[in-house]
Amino acid sequence: MAITGVLRPGHVSIRVLNLNEAVKHYTEVLGLLETARDAHGRVFLKAWDEHDHHSVVLREADAAGMDYMGWRVDSPATLKKLAADVEKSGLATDCTWIAAGEHPQTGERFRFTIPTGHVMELYAEKEKVGNGMPRAWPQPASTIACCMAMISMAQSSCSPRCWASTSPKGSWPDPTRC
Repeated sequence: MAITGVLRPGHVSIRVLNLNEAVKHYTEVLGLLETARDAHGRVFLKAWDEHDHHSVVLREADAAGMDYMGWRVDSPATLKKLAADVEKSGLATDCTWIAAGEHPQTGERFRFTIPTGHVMELYAEKEKVGNGMPRAWPQPASTIACCMAMISMAQSSCSPRCWASTSPKGSWPDPTRC
């Protein structure tokens, strides 16, 4: 069975043991942006440069793991065709349609379980919310300051050894002191 029309992975729903800690990790460490929360307690996230509403869904559960993986297809017509093909193949079980809006800003989805036991979804529509990039890249201010200090050092005659020895612990080096 050919899978012509599947564009890319679109979202993954992940079960986490502690939702607050997971959201903190996904936002503060990985740099994802929270886009929504729903009445089911799920948190929807996206990467800073993504245009789609979300690509990661977190929900608290007793066991960690993946609930399902969603794949974006190129059109509603392709979604209908692939859903029919999946059902006709006899390889998938638990085939069901999920109504539009069950995920925020997302059209209807076709969900099925593959022989390995993993749950997959196909969908064609998800709201484009833009990437909302406030700057050229999402660097913390300290990283930008470090880069500026490195550039400054490179433009001076200061060596890294001298640079380190002239800076009080916890402060940025001052290459003009070399």
